[in-house]
This record gives sequence, structure tokens and C-alpha cells, in this order.
Amino acid sequence: RNQELQVSGGTVVQVEFDETSHKLAVVSQNRTITLFDMDDEAKTEQTLHKAPITALLFSGKFFLSADAEGMLAIWRKENFSPIRVIPIDKGEISSLASCYGGNGVLISMKTGQLALVDLRNFEQKPLSIDKLGDGLSGVAFDEATKQMVVSTIGGNLLFFELEGDKPIENYMGLGLSNASRQKVIKVIIVDDSITMRRVIGAALTADFPTIVAYEASNGEEALRLLEANPETTVMFLDWNMPTMSGEVVVARIKDAKIYPHLNIIMATTEGGQDKVVQMLKMGVAGYLVKPFRKEAISKIMNKLLERVGKK
Repeated sequence: RNQELQVSGGTVVQVEFDETSHKLAVVSQNRTITLFDMDDEAKTEQTLHKAPITALLFSGKFFLSADAEGMLAIWRKENFSPIRVIPIDKGEISSLASCYGGNGVLISMKTGQLALVDLRNFEQKPLSIDKLGDGLSGVAFDEATKQMVVSTIGGNLLFFELEGDKPIENYMGLGLSNASRQKVIKVIIVDDSITMRRVIGAALTADFPTIVAYEASNGEEALRLLEANPETTVMFLDWNMPTMSGEVVVARIKDAKIYPHLNIIMATTEGGQDKVVQMLKMGVAGYLVKPFRKEAISKIMNKLLERVGKK
């Protein structure tokens, strides 16, 4: 049917449609993004970017927008609420392309930068794929051949074979043999300290090659990551966090009753007997008292893997 849609903010400068959800994203001249649900005629307006919006993309359960200052915004497609804004590089983002089954997004920039973001783990820094001499005007990805095509401002087309690229496959958790991939161990590291997350992550990936580690800076992010990766085997969880404490996260997970296979290791600065008893009564599999050494992380991980039969 014919349908007239009203947007605020002046002239419409960009439009993007998602065939799966029947949602339409419209960008106005004043950087307002209007999301229309074409099934129930509902609309939502958001203004987040400080610079002109240059690219839009629907990918899986996410909606993405990029701007002229190199910022990538990630939104929940379902209710059009912002999740995170990630700086890619200084300069204008020219194009976005979904890749690896919607788990990643390729980013091209007019500065010549090519980058990749893992949509399953926003805490990972964007991976710089290449820095080309010519500015980039667009990027596309072929799921069948794992080939990327990039167009340059100078009018050239560049073809990249991404299958077998070790930095990309490792970044996306794909760089494992078929045998190893079958016993991949997913771990979520939750701590408001980026230093602590990196210490735990480095210890795990150094000693356990089949581990794929995801990071969350608070409890809400942790629950979203777990929902996206329900087969996760282990969660290292900080007890004292702003926004949502580790105690609340454990209670939410236990109430859900769909993660009986998940082993939770609490990390805390409080090593008193009463606190330990409280954590164990809640059903956590173990605990680490901060500050702890790399050896302590490896030791408790070995015990867990022996318990679940994945070593």
C-alpha cells in the first residue's frame, strides 16, 4: 500500500531498509535518525551523532550508524536503543558491510582505513585490517567466498581474500582447526576494570588455545553477551561492580534456569569466610581473591575443564 511517512529534522539525506524486520531507517539533515516499523506504523526518533551521518546498516539484531568523525554507533534493532558508540579512526566512515553471518561489520573510511568490529563482543577494539594509500568509498563482503571488495575514491576496485587470514580469523574466533572448533570453550570475563579483564583474558588465551574470550564492563553487558552466546561454559565475574553487582548477575542467571552448564568464578577483593560461603551458597563454582596471579587463573580453569570433560 502507499504510505506517507513524516520525519522531523529537515531534508532526508539517507534511507536504509531491513527486509527481515520490515524496519526503515531515515536520516534527516540535522542528524536525527527515525526508525519506522512498517508493520505497525510505529516510529522512534533518536539524535546521537555529533557529526553528519555517513553510513547505515542493519545486521542481525543490530542497527548501525556511522559518521564523518569516525564514530560507529550500535543500536538494538528491536527497540532502537543505543548500546555503544565506538571510535574507529579519525576521519569519515564511508561505508559499512555485514560479514561472517552478521557477527561482524566491515568499515571503510575516506582516510584509506579498513577495519572490522565483532558484533558479539563490543569490548574488543576494532581490528585494523589495512591502511591503503587511496581513500575508500565503499566496501562489500561475499559470504560464500569470504572475499571483500573495496572501492576507492580514485575509481579502483580492490579484492581481498579474507578466508585463511589469521589475524581476522583469530579476532572473530574462527582461526581454529575443524577438530578444535568442535570443542571451542567460550568464556565471558566481567569486570569494570579493563586492566583486570585483560589480565584474565591474556592468561586464558595463552594457556588454553581453544578458548574464545568475551569481555563485559558491567553486569548488564554480561547478561546480553550470555544471551547471545548461551553455550558459554565459564564466566569470570567481578563481585563489586557499578550498575549491576556480581551478586545480582548470579541471581539473574540462576532465575533464568537455562544455563545449568555455566560455571561462574567470582573475583572479589573480599576473601572473608562469610563472603565465600555466601557466594558458594548462590551456586558459584569457585572464587579468586584479588589481586591474583596468572597461575591462579590457569589452575582454576584447569579444574573446571576437568570437571566438564573439555580438557
